[in-house]
Amino acid sequence: METGSGPPPTKPRVPSRVKWFIYLLAPSAVSYGFLLVWITAYLVELGLGSDVVGLLLGVNGAALVIGSLPIAVLADRIGKKRVLLPGLFAFVPTVAVFALTTDVTILLIASALAGLLEGTFLSTWNAMIADQTTVENRDSAFALSFIVGTLAIGAGYAVPFFFSAPGGLPRRRLTDYPHRRPPRSRRGLGRLARGPGPAPPGLLGARAWVQAAVPRPEPRSALEVLGLQRAHRSRCRLHHPPRADLALS
Repeated sequence: METGSGPPPTKPRVPSRVKWFIYLLAPSAVSYGFLLVWITAYLVELGLGSDVVGLLLGVNGAALVIGSLPIAVLADRIGKKRVLLPGLFAFVPTVAVFALTTDVTILLIASALAGLLEGTFLSTWNAMIADQTTVENRDSAFALSFIVGTLAIGAGYAVPFFFSAPGGLPRRRLTDYPHRRPPRSRRGLGRLARGPGPAPPGLLGARAWVQAAVPRPEPRSALEVLGLQRAHRSRCRLHHPPRADLALS
């Protein structure tokens, strides 16, 4: 005897207001990806050392971790919207600080503030999605949130390179990058004097531009890396024999 079977269960739909909530907050993730590229690539070009860049990233991450828990408690007391909206509005001028100054003190303050503001976003984002969904469609809502957020952060990585050359691909071909390298004998000094050139207009040239921005040290042996100066002096005498000074009459 055949038993009647009903229609197959439909996939739970994400509520429209949750979709709009996810899409409207995606630009904040774009700005966060832009911030990471600016700190790691462009600040080095502006003269800041890699130690300062590492310090900025460390301060940003520490502020994010330390501030997330108090911000979450505050959001439960006064409401998640009252915490999320001021954080989103304040994040815009905070990111703009990195484009307006190279003062290390100001950048440290802005980096810590950016971490706290990102904590307001992470502490309230998932909670607000959970409050506006049911058990049936909650998984779909979180999946959509993670997909859109990841794509937005990835777009933030590409934003500086596309904005640096208006017009993008039609203006310059990707085959123009990387630029012609200077002779081997003056590789380091040539890069410092010439610079890496304009930033590439696309993702394919981004890696080549960043590699051209930072001069690579000449390869050294393991003994030199360990600090054995004798091996270093022997290698220098081998590759660079002494020259006789010519007196000018």
